[in-house]
Amino acid sequence: MSELLKDVDPSTHEIVVQQSPAVLRALEAAVLEFVRSAFPFLQLQLTQCLALLQEGVGKCEASIAYQVVADALHVLDFFASFTHEADPFTPLASLGVTSFLYQILASFPPTTRVVLVAQHVVLALCLRSDKALAFFSNIPAVSEALAEHAVVPAERSFASSLWRLLQEEVDAAAELEVILCHLKPSLCVDYWTRAGDALALTDSRVFVRMLKEEKKTVLCRFFGLLRGSVQEALNEVEKEEREFESVATGEETKERNFELEKELLKHVMDKAKKIHGLFVYGSNKCD
Repeated sequence: MSELLKDVDPSTHEIVVQQSPAVLRALEAAVLEFVRSAFPFLQLQLTQCLALLQEGVGKCEASIAYQVVADALHVLDFFASFTHEADPFTPLASLGVTSFLYQILASFPPTTRVVLVAQHVVLALCLRSDKALAFFSNIPAVSEALAEHAVVPAERSFASSLWRLLQEEVDAAAELEVILCHLKPSLCVDYWTRAGDALALTDSRVFVRMLKEEKKTVLCRFFGLLRGSVQEALNEVEKEEREFESVATGEETKERNFELEKELLKHVMDKAKKIHGLFVYGSNKCD
């Protein structure tokens, strides 16, 4: 692996990796080998977590076993989010990872770190693999966890809205209202960071190709409404920034990072625009 790495950047102390197909294939193989060799140990740690969970969430989250499970999920998230495998679901399923994810989603409270990362892993797999979408859709506990049924609608994540639109007969405009509550009265940075993450998972051509026609209609409307609403929010942020600059002192402007807000909204809007464009103009190119 060492020959695939460049120098260490002394300013950040981070290893800079050459982003080539060879590097990604090597990393993917390393992740799968890690999961294969470590899975019995990881399953044991999860069993310990579930036992501690009976004594309270706090005690469970403070345990070493919980940290091991959370770290392992981040490794799986890397694979699911960035793999170039044509079918990323099958190699993970063959190692028993689907059962691992199911236990986490079905057992832990929806706001815990392990559930949030597990949601991300499953969504990444489902947006890239019709096998994964079919598999997880048929497990009620997983679907309910991903749709965040137990969470107040206004507090649901963007990823849960996307899952609900994939799974249920949900009105696109109504679901968008849930999302837009995070734009008012001011932008929720954490929410829109996660929204960008969720959309970045989408291999748009695969996504469009594997949907049924009636679902394409719903999603096309949803992404069209989303890009328009986010554009309006971006215009509002830019307006508020100009007003701040004209009346506020330097100390006051530090309380809000307008540049970050604008970058997040632009990222979400660009992704939504790309996916919407495929639904409207390029679905025939996805075959």
